[in-house]
Amino acid sequence: MLNSIDDEMGHLDLLLAGSLAIVVVSVYSIFDVLAAVSLDIRFNLITLASLLIVGAILLRNRSKQEKIWWALLAALVIFTISRIDWNTRKPFLRDLNSIEMGMSTDDVENIMAEYIQANDGANKPSSESSLPGDSSSSDTLVFRHTNLGWGDSDWGIVTFKEEKVVEVYFSPD
Repeated sequence: MLNSIDDEMGHLDLLLAGSLAIVVVSVYSIFDVLAAVSLDIRFNLITLASLLIVGAILLRNRSKQEKIWWALLAALVIFTISRIDWNTRKPFLRDLNSIEMGMSTDDVENIMAEYIQANDGANKPSSESSLPGDSSSSDTLVFRHTNLGWGDSDWGIVTFKEEKVVEVYFSPD
């Protein structure tokens, strides 16, 4: 009888751990779809830590092998989700984030070639112009990843000074 109760409690712990893991993974996935959070290693580590804590607390009476499987499964889930391009925002941000200071205009245009270049006045976000008396020339390239309403004002803004990148900025929809 006592053994049966222990087995039931063990199954209950596993069910609860699995349910909480589904909630954590679901929230992480939703944020990844909306804001591509998996591109930031900190969010991946926070989510992985959350899953490991859930496992450590709720599976404390399980074998070491089961705990290792839980950790491996958690890492695999986070890795897999981070590789899914849910929409055009994540690859856009991945490419925008690959632009480095000092790159040339041609390098940036090559990296961002598959995206919409929105440098005419009608499609460009408002920004401050150069300060009066600023003799240094700076140019800006603006990129978008979609014309669809959900992301049509996601702007990737790259600022150049003397034809070299000095700033990369993402302005979300």
